[in-house]
Amino acid sequence: MFRPIELLSGAVLTMAAMGVLYIWSLFLLPLEEALGVSRAALSLAPAIALSLFTLGMVIHHSLLHRFGRVGFAVFSFALAGGGFLFAGAVFTYPALLIGYAVLFGLGCGSGYGLALALASDMPEAKRGISIGVTTASFAISGVAISAFLPQLIETAGVRAVLIGIGIALLIIGAIVSLIVSGTGRIADEGDEAPDALDTAPQPLGPLLLLGFLFFALCYPGLTFVAHSTAILAESGVAQSHLAWGPMILNTTYIAGSLIGGVLVQKLSSVPTLRLCFGLLAFGLSAALFAETPAWALAATGAVGMVLGGAASIMPQVIAERFGAASIGPIYGRLSIGYGLAGLIGPWMSALLFEQAGDYSSALLLALALTALAGLATFLQRGQAPAPRQAAS
Repeated sequence: MFRPIELLSGAVLTMAAMGVLYIWSLFLLPLEEALGVSRAALSLAPAIALSLFTLGMVIHHSLLHRFGRVGFAVFSFALAGGGFLFAGAVFTYPALLIGYAVLFGLGCGSGYGLALALASDMPEAKRGISIGVTTASFAISGVAISAFLPQLIETAGVRAVLIGIGIALLIIGAIVSLIVSGTGRIADEGDEAPDALDTAPQPLGPLLLLGFLFFALCYPGLTFVAHSTAILAESGVAQSHLAWGPMILNTTYIAGSLIGGVLVQKLSSVPTLRLCFGLLAFGLSAALFAETPAWALAATGAVGMVLGGAASIMPQVIAERFGAASIGPIYGRLSIGYGLAGLIGPWMSALLFEQAGDYSSALLLALALTALAGLATFLQRGQAPAPRQAAS
């Protein structure tokens, strides 16, 4: 029997657990000191993790149909929790790359895909708000953990914190598996997943444009995910208040997630995307020319809101243009843009920081990309989305 409350509960809990991806900047300075590696080298960890997060998103649709909700939940949480455990237990730079970057990154992307699939299976009348609530949950852990994690790292050590997060993820994974076991089977479970892109081919141009826009929406936000504490420190924020960076980033991410999908329904996709790029331009300009810590914090909030908005806007844009049945396969492929943003943004920003001695060049690059993407939205003029029926 179809049980919407269990679908939504499993989606929200999974998203909240996988949201630890967005607290990396809290580990940046402690790991830099503990492992004795450069910021550019250390920034490869979130860059690779975000890239493999994308791979998890790409493969989730077929694996979910192959193994079912329970089997895929076990797979996702085992990788995510096991990755943190390995990184903390071995605690070397190579172990961080293997455990956090590879295992956790892939498991986190798979878990994100699982959560989005659960929310997308909600009744149509509740799908928009369900996707918004689910994507907003991705940042809940970031807000909660940011309040106490710096003190915990200081007292227990960053190694113990990595191990503790790994254990917590494995426990939550067991709970999610129990919850989704009551949601029934997916249609065609155990077979190859039907791919809406194969049964109803879409023009390549619009997909490439959406992929670029998704890349540009995510690039600044993922840069801040990796470097927000360092950017705030450069802007004069006191060491004791650096946790405000990920806390504000994740809080505004939640707001953007809740608002984004609704805006697409009210305004349609193009005006919503333009609004997002306008807000990004404000945030990046504020960070680039900030003369007080308050402006840097405001910039972090604007960037976080757009990153959260992108998470709920793009599924709704896909549903608006290609039909709800296409959300899983198309969103998984568009997430390549997210992965490229995660791979390039954190690492490139660290490299520019080491060359220039500050983050001005990195912020200027992100601002130029935002302006280009804002102009690219005008390529969609006259391409009014039309509802599509799912291919049978």
